[in-house]
Amino acid sequence: MDIRGEPLMWALLLEFISPLLAGLSRLVFSRAGMWVVSTLVFLGIGFGTQQYALPAVTSYFEQGFGGLPANAAAWVGFFRIDVYCSIIVSAYAAAFAKRLILKRLTGTT
Repeated sequence: MDIRGEPLMWALLLEFISPLLAGLSRLVFSRAGMWVVSTLVFLGIGFGTQQYALPAVTSYFEQGFGGLPANAAAWVGFFRIDVYCSIIVSAYAAAFAKRLILKRLTGTT
């Protein structure tokens, strides 16, 4: 089938597709752009907390659990409570920093 034989169909199709693509591009650039920025910020903050904050938090918990009796320290080590506490603190710190940076980027208070 020859494309040049049906110019009216192609003109109508372009008139329909053009506004549809324009609307989709606005949606993509508004929502998906913010999701991408949010993801990159969170990954950067997550990397920073894993490299710098997590060793300090882990050593803090190790010092705190160091005064426990041997039996209690064995249970703390068995249940990995120090790791659990550091993961929770790291997640809260990362979420707080992400929220702070996104507020700065979007200009909201």
